[in-house]
Amino acid sequence: MHQFRDFVHRIYDVIFPFALMQRYKRVLMYLFFGSMAAIVDVGVYIILFNFFGFAALYANSVSQALAILCGFFLNGFITFKVSDKYKRRLLLFILVSLTGYLVTSVILYLFHDMLRFDGNLVKILSLPLIFVLQYTLNSLITFRSSSR
Repeated sequence: MHQFRDFVHRIYDVIFPFALMQRYKRVLMYLFFGSMAAIVDVGVYIILFNFFGFAALYANSVSQALAILCGFFLNGFITFKVSDKYKRRLLLFILVSLTGYLVTSVILYLFHDMLRFDGNLVKILSLPLIFVLQYTLNSLITFRSSSR
């Protein structure tokens, strides 16, 4: 796993050699891997909501659970380069993700269930808010260095 992580960081450094891109490397990598998790989230949600007829909140529950696991492994091992305290970090990541889940669920309930906006659009438009919330919490809590 360390070889893959180092490979990803070398590729990033080649693609983005600019100082500004290096300064915000962690945020950009979090955004990239978070986007991959978001694709899993939205993809599973759309399939369950549109093709299998799941209620929006149930589809959201399943899609976010899968996205949580995807995000933890990609961001934990690659973006933040941590592999210690695995169980503790996973628990903290799940708690941070559940915060995002609850915020998304409230947004879906208010805008889809109550106000009747399109469930797909509401789900997608909620993602930037969730990104900022979860990045902040994960940086400060979940993946902070053990030396802090």
